[in-house]
Amino acid sequence: MSEYIALARKWRPKSLNDLVGQQHIIDFFKNSFAKQKIHHAYLLSGTRGVGKTSIARIIAKNLCCENTTEYLACSKCRTCKDIEDFRHLDVIEVDAASKTKVEDTREILDNLDYLPGEAKFKIYIIDEIHMLSKHSFNALLKSLEEPPSYVKFIFATTEPEKIPDTIKSRCVHLRLQSILTSDIEKRIEYITKEEQIKVDKEAVELIAKHAKGSMRDALSLLEQSCFTGENLTLESVQKMLGIVSHENIKLILQHVLNKDVNKAMDITRALVLNGFDSMSIVEQLLKVVYELILAKASGYTKNYEDSKNIFFDVSENVLHHIYQVILHSKEDVMISFDQTMALDVLIIRLIQYSPKKVALAPITEDFSDSNDFVENTANTKKNNFEKIRDVATNQDKIAINNIAQENGVITENESIPVTLEVKKDKDIEFIEKAQKDTKDIWFETFSKLDLQGVSKLVAKNSSLVIIKGNNWVFSINEKFKNLVSEHIIQTINKQICKVTKNENVLCSYEEHNTVSIVTPNDEINKKNRAIYEEKKQQVAKDEVSSSIMNKLNGKLIIKE
Repeated sequence: MSEYIALARKWRPKSLNDLVGQQHIIDFFKNSFAKQKIHHAYLLSGTRGVGKTSIARIIAKNLCCENTTEYLACSKCRTCKDIEDFRHLDVIEVDAASKTKVEDTREILDNLDYLPGEAKFKIYIIDEIHMLSKHSFNALLKSLEEPPSYVKFIFATTEPEKIPDTIKSRCVHLRLQSILTSDIEKRIEYITKEEQIKVDKEAVELIAKHAKGSMRDALSLLEQSCFTGENLTLESVQKMLGIVSHENIKLILQHVLNKDVNKAMDITRALVLNGFDSMSIVEQLLKVVYELILAKASGYTKNYEDSKNIFFDVSENVLHHIYQVILHSKEDVMISFDQTMALDVLIIRLIQYSPKKVALAPITEDFSDSNDFVENTANTKKNNFEKIRDVATNQDKIAINNIAQENGVITENESIPVTLEVKKDKDIEFIEKAQKDTKDIWFETFSKLDLQGVSKLVAKNSSLVIIKGNNWVFSINEKFKNLVSEHIIQTINKQICKVTKNENVLCSYEEHNTVSIVTPNDEINKKNRAIYEEKKQQVAKDEVSSSIMNKLNGKLIIKE
């Protein structure tokens, strides 16, 4: 078996003319070589797979080639071949990620005084230079500023912000751009033609988009796709990348707009059962809705002609609303312990909170009829309903009840109990606000007190009950009641006066126990508690209508 070379290595650029998407870099070096004005240090920065190391080797070839024409390498002589094969003695490549210590850097600097053995220059290519230690950077400074005339430095990094300014100021900093999708497509088409790989244009476009500006990523994906079959099709690439097809996503949206929860959830569950990630489905939903919004705004270009027939009557406001619901639910799906369950809740939200049912073109394809997917039975639906109800919010529970009953998943008696938040009147709000204010004041004050020993222990376990003018009334837990003395009170009083900058503050302690001051259960406020309970029950009776009580099977839980 002959040695196999990966496509990303086999098609690595060997000259400036082979570079893709970096025209400003090509022009810079061609002009520099033509005028024979070569700087002693270059810093190449950019994201992964845009050609940093390739450019560094091309520069080395141009400087060391035996048959250069205006410093452009021939790529045929022994020197060029040795540099391409990483075995030239005067072109030293250093991986800074594995040689970060200052000792490694000093070893390089110790060899600077020796003349090149074969080539015109001795060239040091240091990759991922941002990984060097602080001492290594400091060791480089003097040699980088005034190196011997035959020494050239070429640095490459993906994180230039981590490189000290003292290093960057001694180099020519060249920033490489992410490669355009159109340029990646052209390069892939050229390589597939040379490699005699049959590939669909749609598959090439998808690979180029998924590479996100990296040529190496694009070639790695192309190579991976080659093993999925003889011909590279859009479907095979989508399956390899775990991307749901536009047709299935549009079908989900159709069922959402038709308010058909069963069919929409059947599709999403079937996709998950066949290995598609829930987050991938959400991201594809966002992407398709975004494309539909653009299509609406641009009057449906030829790229969206099929969408025009399906979503012609859907307004832009509806699409914007759907986009926002999906976008805000994306994080819920991401952090959920069961992403499939969170995806079901997302579909219910879309259906419940979307505008009234929209008339769409007839649905000609039903994803759930495919023999490749598992049929969802009534028991499966009910099990999913029981999972959802455990984590749904109050607002979602009402929506889930309505939809589940309409579709026959549950009966009215099986509805989820809903926790209703009772509106509070002004008296109740005033009581709770006063309690909250005293807690906040004491928390802020206590953090600034300079207390030690017993005084600090008493203050820590005290609660500020009320402030009347300059009088601060405290109470303390029964466990620490015996620690309170006149001396302790005076010590705490003195510190409070110092912190508040008010010498008239007078502290005192109640004789009874302290209870939490943030709930209406305080024994110290028995009268307020009675008022609170009476008013809260009255508000509950006024707020909950008989129709809602019947639908929820009379299950009312008042949330304090």
